[in-house]
Amino acid sequence: MGEVSSWTERQIAAGVLSPGARGMTPHAAAEQHNAANALEPGDADYLVAPIPVQTPPADVPRVWIGCLFHYNAGAPVGEWFDAIDADRVGVADVHRSGPPVTSDCQELWCMDSANIPTDDEMSPAHAAVWGKALARFPDEKRQAFCAWLRGGDYVVGKDSVSNVDSFDEHFCGWWPSFADFSYGVAQSSLLRDVSAELALYFNHAAYASDLEVRYTTVDAPDGGVFVFRNP
Repeated sequence: MGEVSSWTERQIAAGVLSPGARGMTPHAAAEQHNAANALEPGDADYLVAPIPVQTPPADVPRVWIGCLFHYNAGAPVGEWFDAIDADRVGVADVHRSGPPVTSDCQELWCMDSANIPTDDEMSPAHAAVWGKALARFPDEKRQAFCAWLRGGDYVVGKDSVSNVDSFDEHFCGWWPSFADFSYGVAQSSLLRDVSAELALYFNHAAYASDLEVRYTTVDAPDGGVFVFRNP
């Protein structure tokens, strides 16, 4: 609420809104101002209220779903919802804290997101696909899934969301470094039946350099790397 109230105070300080606007929602204050001055969208003095900023719970994929009609009219209204339920959100749900529903309120759109590994706007249906995909992972593995997407070397699945089964095929775990991963691969394959004396002469650095072209590494949030087999 702090950011919303500061917007109202800035408008009052600038002489745009009267002190009587204190305590009103930004949408209500903007609507009152525009109506009192017979202003229409596109007019120089038409006042547009900000989209409310909330901090979604950590690690919960969420989307801010708004009404496109009111957004295009300069009076954005909407709410944060869990992404997994986005396709069940109705027009009335996004108008709970703003202007009333009109006959023009037909289309909803996700204009912001949190804890989803994309910066793209999307439809509520697409957001629900993301929510369901991310819900398949425990928190620690979800970090790796998101890192895989940010790395860019992933297989696209349904509705442009990464193929979850493909992730399981390519994910090779968390490692302190790629050198540690390479060492583990060498020990479990090439050097598995080699005596410890001969293994001392194995060039692990050269092997890691050759192996690296077949894998992608992405820095993990708490240190180390996630390793993925390239498609």
